[in-house]
Amino acid sequence: MALAIFLPAVWSRADERADLRKLRDELRQVELKLEELKRRFPPTFDPEAEKRFIKEAASAARIGVDVKVVGGGEAVPYEDGRPSPIRLHRVEISGRDAMDNLEFFLELLQKRTWRLGDLDTLRIDKEASGAVRFTAQLVLPSFAFEDVPDVGGDLVASMRRKLAREQANLKLLESLIARSESGRLATTLALLRSIPEDAAIHVAQVRVGSQMSLQGAIVGEAAREGFVAGLQKGGFGESRIEIASDGACRPFTGDARPGPKRPSVISRKTKHFDSRLAALCKAAAARSLGDVAVRGKGRGSLNLRLRDVDVAGAFFVLHDLTGENFIIDSDVSGRINLDIENASLEETLAAMRTVGLVVSAGPLHRVSLAGGSRTPAPETKYTGETVSFSLQSVDVRDVLCLFTQISGLGIAAPAALRERTAIFVKDLPWDHVMTELISSVGLEYSIENNRVIVGAQRPGTNVCEKGAPASDPPFTGLRLPLASLAASDLDLVGRARTGETWKAYAYAPWRIVHSLEAGQKLFDSRVRSIGPAGITFEGEHARMFEISFDSVEVPALVGSWECASGPCIDPEIEFGIEDKVRVFRSWLHQRPSAVGTWSVEGKTITIKCCSDRTMKLAIVRVNDKELVVREEDEKEVARYRRIPD
Repeated sequence: MALAIFLPAVWSRADERADLRKLRDELRQVELKLEELKRRFPPTFDPEAEKRFIKEAASAARIGVDVKVVGGGEAVPYEDGRPSPIRLHRVEISGRDAMDNLEFFLELLQKRTWRLGDLDTLRIDKEASGAVRFTAQLVLPSFAFEDVPDVGGDLVASMRRKLAREQANLKLLESLIARSESGRLATTLALLRSIPEDAAIHVAQVRVGSQMSLQGAIVGEAAREGFVAGLQKGGFGESRIEIASDGACRPFTGDARPGPKRPSVISRKTKHFDSRLAALCKAAAARSLGDVAVRGKGRGSLNLRLRDVDVAGAFFVLHDLTGENFIIDSDVSGRINLDIENASLEETLAAMRTVGLVVSAGPLHRVSLAGGSRTPAPETKYTGETVSFSLQSVDVRDVLCLFTQISGLGIAAPAALRERTAIFVKDLPWDHVMTELISSVGLEYSIENNRVIVGAQRPGTNVCEKGAPASDPPFTGLRLPLASLAASDLDLVGRARTGETWKAYAYAPWRIVHSLEAGQKLFDSRVRSIGPAGITFEGEHARMFEISFDSVEVPALVGSWECASGPCIDPEIEFGIEDKVRVFRSWLHQRPSAVGTWSVEGKTITIKCCSDRTMKLAIVRVNDKELVVREEDEKEVARYRRIPD
């Protein structure tokens, strides 16, 4: 009987020793892993040491920062909600500098492999000058190891409790490290690098938190394609980008999400976007100077019609058609309409007086304000090498800098000289062009010791040195070739005929006039033909589409209207323009009823929809509140009220 009692006790102790050996082995393995990982988790948080490292990294990146600790450390909870010995501390970093310097600074923070940390939040706001303001918050963990005393019980149970605690600590550390290695700091750097370095892409704001978002504006179809392709190549294929549906410059917002697909792009009307975002695409409109109309006396060959074109653009067209040379005084601005029929250049230039402009005799015509104070350049013999320029709305200092490269002379000008100019010349001596340019901004110059001194200020500043950043809108100096623009990026301003051949003229961003001829290639199409009514483009798969010249006459119709009285088409109708295509829609009982296209000629609206049905509406009256029309064969008029946007 005694032996029977003794044997189970021996077996029990043997089992206990086996359990202890197994638990010790497991605990040893966990503790070894913990010791390895704890090297990246300091036992305490040292605010001064953290600030010192951040400022050293900022100094290496040549960026100025302010650093401060935010709040106290918060304990990371275990899965069961109990606080762990791991605490998270937050440090806020803010500053203002160049985007490249900020990227390098973030990269240096990421390379600190001996101390775990990650980005908690980041906000970047880009200013008009190109600098960015940023506020980042880092989260930095510490691991204050605590040897928790056991509350009692048998040895095996005590060992099991200790193993469970260490396993929970190990799991938290591994989770924090995994999150950091593929965390927000790494993802933010990947996102910033995935955005193409393109002057036509302006990222106004980046926000990083539980989600990553972008806001900005993009100019031109090539840049829009490049932006989406860059996100996809950078690994952000699940991104969702909302972009304005019309115009060369389009605001956008987007959520950046990692993934292998192609980002989805959703078109929105411009009114969908925040007004501050939409303002990135607004160029200041110059005042209207009036109309220039010339009916030639039979000697001229100029046939030209331009609408709402800037003075500089108008003289670009005249230069393009005649080869004559023009330079525009820097105080000349405004928009004009030109209607020239069978006129000579002399008749056309003389008619400019009707809008307050005077044009001097050639070979380099100065365009000045009638009664203005800008004096003509002194007459002298010019011997410089010939040059050719076609420059619309450029900084005078940039043009003067070109002359330093052409002439080998240094040029100094007043620091306050920030005028913009327009020059269209072909094969004229450079010293003639430079003299007229300086005179066109109301200054004179002298040459002293192989140095051109512009104005009376001494010594002046080197025109090739960049001064303080300009506060112009972000795309002011942007010049895009037609090959990077889609047909929908262009705004037609007119056409001209030379002999039997038609040419068209269109605004590209930023109100820069381009000439278009048959065969001209764009990003998405080529010009198939040009006629008196408009341009025919040929796109992918030989798809043809047209843009008519009367598009500037229809803004009064564009929008949504609701029936007020009379024989209306439907209770609600809309005349829209989407990517230069005029789209008609109507609704019945708040459901789509008809979709088609529309055009306007004179006072007649033509609507094509519904199995090739055509409706013609005679416009009785249209203004910002009311549209009154009469359909063919109808005696009664239909009245519509504009639906506010």
